[in-house]
Amino acid sequence: MLNFPILLALALTPTAAQPAPKAPFVWQDGDRPLPPHPSRAARDGFAAMMLVTPDADAFIAEWQKPETPNVATTERIARDKPVFAMLLVAGCRPAADGNCRVAAEFRMKRPDGAPYGEARRGLALDGPPAPGGNLQLAMATLGFSLDPPDPPGRYTIVATLTDEIAGVTLTVEQSVEADKAPRKR
Repeated sequence: MLNFPILLALALTPTAAQPAPKAPFVWQDGDRPLPPHPSRAARDGFAAMMLVTPDADAFIAEWQKPETPNVATTERIARDKPVFAMLLVAGCRPAADGNCRVAAEFRMKRPDGAPYGEARRGLALDGPPAPGGNLQLAMATLGFSLDPPDPPGRYTIVATLTDEIAGVTLTVEQSVEADKAPRKR
């Protein structure tokens, strides 16, 4: 299990007096820009990140603390323990009522690249954006566990998020490695 401090993001403020396009969202760790990674994406000021955790309740509790969250993440899945794909979003565009609306679709791929189950759709965000362009935890999550006939290998979780007000779509993905099933004694 990895302990993963949540990455901070910096949004640049446009200086033009007239309406300007939304500033680019930059993924950062402190003052250092992060290299591209499939688990995070940003476009037109909208940003999303996926983290996989072994404990959704602990993740949510840590996220709700007033200080910077330090959440447990994982890149492994055991056959008898579920994992949860959590989404973080920032920079959604609010409608006239002040609320954002972000849809999410989760898909999974087996180690051979074939689909694993049906796509799952849900609402990631239906409310005001976080102040200051900060990251906020999405309502949509995907929890899953492997069944005994599932092969070992790398399973990939793909989430497509659409800011329905801005018309911007992002795709993020994260993989987990499934070990061989334990031998029965």
